Amino acid sequence: MKTKISILLLLVISMVACKTPEARKPVSHNSGSFINESIQRNKKLIKQEEDKS
Repeated sequence: MKTKISILLLLVISMVACKTPEARKPVSHNSGSFINESIQRNKKLIKQEEDKS
């Protein structure tokens, strides 16, 4: 009888442990201005490198 209870308890614990992970929520939402500034910087650098050649 104890073995049946322990097996059942083990199965229940393993089912709870196999729950699908939930995604974390972002801390803050960026507007994307960093990406746009980076694009402009890269375009400027590429133009400078092409002008040097």
